[in-house]
Amino acid sequence: EPQPRRADGTIHEAYAAALRTAWQQHNLRPEVTGRHTGAKVQRLAALTWLRDGEAFAQQVPGKVPGVAHSGPVPFSLELFEPDLVPYSYQNGDRIYQGIERNAWGRPVTYFVLKRHPSEGMSAVYGSGDVKAIPADRVLHLALLDRIGQMRGVTEFASIITRLDDIKDYEESERVAAKVAASLTAYVKKNAPDGYSGPELDADGNKVARSLNMAPGMVIDSLAVGEEIGLIDSNRPNPNVVTFRMGQLRAVAAGVGASYSSIARDYNGTFSAQRQELVEQWVNYATLTDEFVGQLIQPTWASFVYVADLSGVVPRPRDVVVGSEDDALYLAQTMPWIDPAKEAAAYVALVRAGFASEVEVIRKRGGNPRDLLEQVSQWRKEAEEKGLIFSSNAEYPEVGGVP
Repeated sequence: EPQPRRADGTIHEAYAAALRTAWQQHNLRPEVTGRHTGAKVQRLAALTWLRDGEAFAQQVPGKVPGVAHSGPVPFSLELFEPDLVPYSYQNGDRIYQGIERNAWGRPVTYFVLKRHPSEGMSAVYGSGDVKAIPADRVLHLALLDRIGQMRGVTEFASIITRLDDIKDYEESERVAAKVAASLTAYVKKNAPDGYSGPELDADGNKVARSLNMAPGMVIDSLAVGEEIGLIDSNRPNPNVVTFRMGQLRAVAAGVGASYSSIARDYNGTFSAQRQELVEQWVNYATLTDEFVGQLIQPTWASFVYVADLSGVVPRPRDVVVGSEDDALYLAQTMPWIDPAKEAAAYVALVRAGFASEVEVIRKRGGNPRDLLEQVSQWRKEAEEKGLIFSSNAEYPEVGGVP
């Protein structure tokens, strides 16, 4: 939500509206291949970031051969995977893990492979295999846990072995259950007196026996000293679910996700589910803040800058320099477990003055300005048709309280 400011602190509505319109046009196909929408670009970047530990994007402004920008603002993104920035590419003390840094450790240049390493490239990369991209044009999303760490490490690093063990264990249990579902019997041969061995034909060869089994069948063709035995595999194992639940809880703790979401197990009381959601949402909010700060915010700032330089959306003179790219970034809101209880809580907070209507609308993922315009237009049309809805009906006072 653009929020460019005037000198008196008010939002320049006309400039903000022009930026919103240009951004909507740009967001139709914001990357160089023209294959993905803005929402899909964010999902792909987030998926790569969380799966591989990092993701990269190059900002491509202005007229570039072969690039067709979406919308009037000449600006696009080029997404590329971490595999294209080789860990093994290094030269001296400044270039390490495919990144050149200055004496302060600030990235100066990113070295990106011209082809994917799976396309028959050797493990040793020469200068002709990579292209150097200035760091000010590269957006690097990375999961960093240590000071000085340059490349991101996937959150799955700590639990990938456990996931592999769960897969192997479940596969073994499935095979064992399939074997148990096929009733397996054997003939047990003892050696008491009277047992003369297998039946032989005229040439002295053993005669094959056929013991067919059917429901309710009584077998009376056993020889002396023989009996029927059954193989009991004790499957399905009743402890599989308990074991799997315990392992998935450890997985959830390792990646910082909620057990209910990973296991799709939503059993429990309202209080327990809400407590898990509230505690987990703090981690989601942190990830959202990192994602916005590393990708969305610099992309928006560059877009506004290019829109001004290109003359598509020039910055008005009464907009404070430096505030033209100010914006409010709306993330996904915490879902409601029990809508009736959540709504009643918000109503109580607003009536008590502990929260505003604008804050509630923002928390639900809405835009107060859009909501106000929609309600105003809807009531105007309803009034023209002589209709009155509960949202604008006049309620009588009860005990002095409206």
